[in-house]
Amino acid sequence: MRILLVNDDGIHAKGIHVLQQAAQAFGECITVAPHDESSAVSHAITLHAPLRLRNHGPNAYAVTGTPTDCAYIGLHKVLDPQPDLLLSGINYGPNLGIDVLYSGTVAAAMEGSRAGVPSVAFSLATRHPTDEDWETAGRVVREFLTWYLDQPPLPQGKLLNVNIPKGPLPTPAPFRAVRLGEVDYPPDVASREDPRGGYYYWIGGKPPRLGDEPDTDTGSILEKHVSVTPLHLDLTDYSSLGDLQNRLTSTPSKKET
Repeated sequence: MRILLVNDDGIHAKGIHVLQQAAQAFGECITVAPHDESSAVSHAITLHAPLRLRNHGPNAYAVTGTPTDCAYIGLHKVLDPQPDLLLSGINYGPNLGIDVLYSGTVAAAMEGSRAGVPSVAFSLATRHPTDEDWETAGRVVREFLTWYLDQPPLPQGKLLNVNIPKGPLPTPAPFRAVRLGEVDYPPDVASREDPRGGYYYWIGGKPPRLGDEPDTDTGSILEKHVSVTPLHLDLTDYSSLGDLQNRLTSTPSKKET
């Protein structure tokens, strides 16, 4: 099989090389990753500027764009026909709870799923990984793919988000199917004065607080389990549709004046 590898940390990030080493046992791997670090750009796609595709060795390419650009160009230009599988990551840091809305790692997997390619996003859920953590992450990816490739593929528009806790982990690793949890980022906007007297702002920096419910990805990570969360692209709130329609139909028409 052919496997497209994407990330948001860039072509030189350790995570994508660990992912490649783990995935190459299952098929031919082709890497299409951002030329520069592109974390937290969500599902942004470049429509108003040219993109460059640069070769970085056998079956490895860098794109001067976002993770979604990389997935899109990899799916529709570099690989023909499309790959059998898209793997995104391994991200440096967690993608838990609300993170999936900001994550370029998850967005690249979403783009693969949108195109009908089975897709999985992997993240190493620690802010300061060691070599032991990366070794653990590579092993977990191999264990996961051994199971995943023996399952029926998810329907188009659905994908899996996998977060791997800080190592070491037992062999085999403990996996848990969970929902998204609570990730609370304290509001943090630092302001500084530049040398010319203007101000600039920097968002973020304070560590988040994670919910500890055991049926969530955050709780799973806190308990040293690998979290596996099914996601889908349809953001419709179906539970509100009926009530919204009733409210719309009961709204009196404006009287003509």
